[in-house]
Amino acid sequence: MSKTSHSKADAELKISWSNSEVGNDVIYYVNEAEVGQGDAGFNIILSAVKENPKLKVVITMTKVTSLGGDSLRNTLPFSARYDELVRASKKRITLKLL
Repeated sequence: MSKTSHSKADAELKISWSNSEVGNDVIYYVNEAEVGQGDAGFNIILSAVKENPKLKVVITMTKVTSLGGDSLRNTLPFSARYDELVRASKKRITLKLL
């Protein structure tokens, strides 16, 4: 079973992250399973999104700091690569605040 596998009952591919305790990398998760750190982890997410075109992509966030008029997108650790996710998902993205 791959790191990004899911059961047929799953209708969502949930993306979340945490800060690494070592270095400045972010640790990425798909459906609560760790998939990798930094760009390598985000590449795995993009592959999972492309491989599962029927799943809704859900970006889960546990906290949001003051945006100060800034776009929510700019608070994401992958904000520079957000457009890649949009293209890969064909705009099937939902944001979920926990």
